[in-house]
Amino acid sequence: MMSSFLALLACQTQDSSWDSLPTNNPLPSPETEGVEDVENMDSGVEESIEEPIEDTVCPAGMVAIPTNNPQYCIMQCEAAVEDGALISQLGTIPKSNTSFYQAQEFCSQEKVGDRAMRMPLYHEWLDAADGTLGNGGYVYPWGNSEHQGECILPSQDVEWETFLECGHLDSCVSPFGVFDQLGNLWEWVDSGHVVDIAQWLSARESEGISFTIDNGALNLVDGSLEEALIVFLVGLPSSTFSVEDGNLYLNLDTPFRDDLPEHGYMMPTIISGIATANDMLPVRLVFEPGRSKARIFVEDNRDGEPIAGKVGGAFYSGANVQLSNIFWGHVPAFNGSVGFRCVIDLD
Repeated sequence: MMSSFLALLACQTQDSSWDSLPTNNPLPSPETEGVEDVENMDSGVEESIEEPIEDTVCPAGMVAIPTNNPQYCIMQCEAAVEDGALISQLGTIPKSNTSFYQAQEFCSQEKVGDRAMRMPLYHEWLDAADGTLGNGGYVYPWGNSEHQGECILPSQDVEWETFLECGHLDSCVSPFGVFDQLGNLWEWVDSGHVVDIAQWLSARESEGISFTIDNGALNLVDGSLEEALIVFLVGLPSSTFSVEDGNLYLNLDTPFRDDLPEHGYMMPTIISGIATANDMLPVRLVFEPGRSKARIFVEDNRDGEPIAGKVGGAFYSGANVQLSNIFWGHVPAFNGSVGFRCVIDLD
């Protein structure tokens, strides 16, 4: 039985088969344009930028990546949900305020034959956006020139009040034909890694920073944290660490709002490339009266949770974002103004 996503989209084309996917692309090779001067964190196999052509390999609403000998299909649009059904279609309003966990669930429930959709890995999302499988590709979906209103991003000339339907700006499309990967909504991507508390502690030991965990509380034994580690929570003001009798505290410049979640990560100040278990320690802040000083507790119940990234900018933020930029720090339960799109494997 076809899923609701497939049933809704099957009517868009008379040529698409939803119960099985061909593994070979019968389409001729398009003209290509090589891009050699951009370095992105990518999957490692290079193919030249291709112009989008009619796609008979992927289900309706999805695009083959790459066009020739495709490895996977990705939603053409940020996913929309209508009457509980997942939709990727030009002209539809994407679903916002979706956590990574919810996005995972939406994708996994949709199947083509015996293959379930899933969240894209970062390099898959990037390949679909920059026009090249592997290293290289464009800086922006339209090329290497800076943003001049091609996508729904804040600029000096335009302030968007909200996110809009897929394809509102036909200039915001990748060489493969994927829309709105910059602007409109931030999008979730999967790092392919999960939290591992023991591994994180070991990584810090190798850097000369030693901790103990006492009844959940994180204590510093040796080393300096300043400029090496930060704590990230949504809405957390600027902060500094202090140690009192071995107990580790976080001191905030201004009180932390009591309507914001107290869960987040301790992580390196700079993460180069993909975040791994070496980078993300799941923590909870326990505030003293006044909410300007907190003990840091390790949340062992979150050991093994997926490490998710946020890409692409949105209508209200990320004016200078490039395709290769990725933001780490949101817990997978965060459900702010983030959207998603799904992929399905072809091999």
